[in-house]
Amino acid sequence: MFEGSYGRLTVLIAFLTTMPFSTLQATPMETGIHESIDTSPTTLINPVMQAASNSELERIISLIKEKKYDEAIIASRQVLTSQADSAIAEELLGTALTLQGNNDEGLQHLLKAVKNNPQQSSALTKIGDIYLLRKDYPLAIDYFLRAEKIAPQNPINEERLAIAYERQGQLALAIKKLEQVIPLSTDKDITNKLRLANLYNRSGQPQKTRDLLSPLAKANTLDILGLRILARSYLALREFAASETILKKIIALDPKSPQGYHLLGLLEMQRNNPVAAERQFSKAIVNAPE
Repeated sequence: MFEGSYGRLTVLIAFLTTMPFSTLQATPMETGIHESIDTSPTTLINPVMQAASNSELERIISLIKEKKYDEAIIASRQVLTSQADSAIAEELLGTALTLQGNNDEGLQHLLKAVKNNPQQSSALTKIGDIYLLRKDYPLAIDYFLRAEKIAPQNPINEERLAIAYERQGQLALAIKKLEQVIPLSTDKDITNKLRLANLYNRSGQPQKTRDLLSPLAKANTLDILGLRILARSYLALREFAASETILKKIIALDPKSPQGYHLLGLLEMQRNNPVAAERQFSKAIVNAPE
């Protein structure tokens, strides 16, 4: 009977490994607010651009913030007819085009902005973002580093640099960068702490994940994804009681969480309880998205 149970458990584990990675754990830099380069144009409305020198440029910034990209594009082009060397107008036009989905044309205008003013760090960051979207990580890193030299403590640029390092597989550099970014972030912004904690887990430093996230868990400021990252660190450290507490909290928050049941199954396997592990893995499969 035990062998039969263990055999079914093996089949369940094999099935779980074929499921999309994102259904079982956080993707490398996805951390709780599900921020992605594709959908979060943080750097494209950079506060640096608010140094607009006249009311028309300020109006274009307002149009971009209101997502009136067609109007912003028209207005930016009009400014450039009379101010052909305006780096800010070129950046605003490139920003509006990029947010509208015209990355190629947007990139050309952002490059013109940098040509007109090599010190325009916000344009450099936006160019890096576009290359990040294109998965050209070396070029993205080059532009982020250029922006960093001009504005060395811009948390948005530093965050993007960390993402580029991570996606290129340079986890140590990504960790170092995030450790520098966190003191620059607000107390309410825990996104980068979650990113850093996830990287600690991936680089074999679960004790650092535990030390970083356990105070946030006690303060009830972690969402389910953050709790999963913390639970994985406890599992790696074989702190079973602490892991079980966190996993039960995940299930309480989301009774149909396939990730929560999957982690509970891993916990039971570490406890050498394959029957209980099979039961949890079965729940993970039942609740997993098709």
